[in-house]
Amino acid sequence: MYAFTILEMVLVLTIVTILCTISFPMFLDYDRQMVVQELEKLDITLRYLQQRAMVTQRVQSLTLTLTANSYRYNATHYVMPQCICCGYLPSVYGPPGDPTAPITSVATFPSVAPGVYGIKIFPNGKISAGALYMSTINKRRMGALTCTVSQVSYLRKYLYESSQWALLAS
Repeated sequence: MYAFTILEMVLVLTIVTILCTISFPMFLDYDRQMVVQELEKLDITLRYLQQRAMVTQRVQSLTLTLTANSYRYNATHYVMPQCICCGYLPSVYGPPGDPTAPITSVATFPSVAPGVYGIKIFPNGKISAGALYMSTINKRRMGALTCTVSQVSYLRKYLYESSQWALLAS
């Protein structure tokens, strides 16, 4: 029969403890990574549409449907993962660049219908100004993608952590 010595048992328990210690923080940071990943996808999509608008000299548009947690551009329809929704945390101030008032809307881009927002990208590379807030379903994490009003469109990604907005690197 098989028998284990105490040394073998301690060795196995030590290895399991080390693996748990390494992987546990990754599980705690899962919400953060999901929000950052979705912000990145939307940022990349808008930058793609910006390049496309400049090359084709035609206005490009992206339509956000909040109730379906999805967006559409050209023939592409993207649905966000179930753990992410278009939303914001209660009592958070915005916009992220100058948080002066409580956030009251999921998006500040132009509304094209109830719960539907449109982002236009013009042939000169400008993107319509506004912000989109997204959070995890469990309301633990929140992020924002903003486009400022200026001569050049700047897309910025923010994550709300420790009661303040943090600019994410592009």
